[in-house]
Amino acid sequence: MKDKVFTFSQKLSANFRLLLRFIQGVSLLLALAGLAAAVKFTDLSIADIAIAWKPLMEKIRLWKSIRSIALLYDAWMGMLIFIPIALSSWFPFVSTFQTRLMFNQAFARGLEISLVLAGNKHNTGI
Repeated sequence: MKDKVFTFSQKLSANFRLLLRFIQGVSLLLALAGLAAAVKFTDLSIADIAIAWKPLMEKIRLWKSIRSIALLYDAWMGMLIFIPIALSSWFPFVSTFQTRLMFNQAFARGLEISLVLAGNKHNTGI
């Protein structure tokens, strides 16, 4: 729709889009700076600010987008944690190292696995 409105001249239209993108970028940076300042200089956390802004975000229909971004962040953090573990499990020396560590006598003495397997209620007073 906005392309139809600003097509009176190709050069002016391109310049206007460039200016519009610049304004959007500056406003995003200002919003992020304001959020960082609010977290730094007040007792608010990011979760507090998100809860406070939720009604407004629902009203302007941005809440689904924010939830999608949060889900993507959660998925990426899960992948960041899981991928090194998955990659290291494919190497045979990791299994060998784990076996040697588990059956090491000094390590096995520290585990006291017999108490766990016997179901002894040794630490119930804690």
